[in-house]
Amino acid sequence: MSLRPKLVIAGLGDIGKEFLRLALKDMSLSVVGAVDNGLRYKDIVTSRIPLGEFVGAREYGPVITDDLEKTLDETDPNILVLTTSSELPDIIDSVNSAVQMGIHIISPAEQLFFPEYVDTDLAHTIDEYAKEKKVCVVGRGVNPGLLMDLYPAHAASQFSPEDISLVDVYRWDNTLNRRLALLKKTGCWLTEDEFIEKNSSGEKGFGHVGAEMSAAYIAHKLGIKDYSLRFERTPVMATSDIKPDNGDLIRKGQACGLQEMCRVYQDGSDQPIIRLNLRMNAEQVNRNCTIIHLKDGTQSNHDYSNIVNGDQATVRILHDLVFQTMYSKPGLNRMDYVPDPAQLLKKG
Repeated sequence: MSLRPKLVIAGLGDIGKEFLRLALKDMSLSVVGAVDNGLRYKDIVTSRIPLGEFVGAREYGPVITDDLEKTLDETDPNILVLTTSSELPDIIDSVNSAVQMGIHIISPAEQLFFPEYVDTDLAHTIDEYAKEKKVCVVGRGVNPGLLMDLYPAHAASQFSPEDISLVDVYRWDNTLNRRLALLKKTGCWLTEDEFIEKNSSGEKGFGHVGAEMSAAYIAHKLGIKDYSLRFERTPVMATSDIKPDNGDLIRKGQACGLQEMCRVYQDGSDQPIIRLNLRMNAEQVNRNCTIIHLKDGTQSNHDYSNIVNGDQATVRILHDLVFQTMYSKPGLNRMDYVPDPAQLLKKG
């Protein structure tokens, strides 16, 4: 195996494009291909635009294609960086294609982080297939993947589960300078009634993906088997006019984001053992922390508030995982590795 990983990036949305830009600058990596079959890139594929030009650098690197299997077959990469979709059914064909070819996969797809919660049988199948082909399939973003699940579970692992009264997780994220698609996803510009109606409809792509899965992951790591899970999503209404970096003015009284609460109750108790509080809105003060409350009245605090925004953090995590993945145990999310929170911090 080459000491210099050869990468193909599939999916050139905001995260895929930023990862590509970072990877092209990293002389320890070799980007051998990039794929996107969406209509937005049809002209780029037809025009055979090289990767360097696509990210605003000099004209170099392979051209962007719209055929993943052909690109994987022709370039023989070590790793596929899969940033096409959040949901397991949308990425399973790409996962199977790469595994069949003996290619490792890293992905920020939310449902790939703890797919056992989504589809236990499918997760087992991916795991066994990856082991057979001796490759790693790793699903990890910043959320889900770190801030509201892996980090809290790691913090809680320092104590006996019997000594823990509550795992309290906060992610309060100011979205003022985030991409337009995220603002729409979190309900910006909707009236309260429109938000409630949209949320009730179960519209695909609305709201954050993964809070319930994150809670289930922590419960799994704590060894909690019999539990109930309660989830609610509510709008956060703007208290004044807000002009985000991307998009129109959000008027006072319109939704400027959302709040999601997820609680895990054990053995019929009316007090949660796990509580996740996610707020994503354009007025929010950033706060990212985990508090482990112990039955003796003490607590263990873990603060991650000074991190870069979610997209940038996800790109850093994917970059960090490249070498880790190549030398980890084969299978689905078999990596015994907890990234250092310091790599997510803002500089200065």
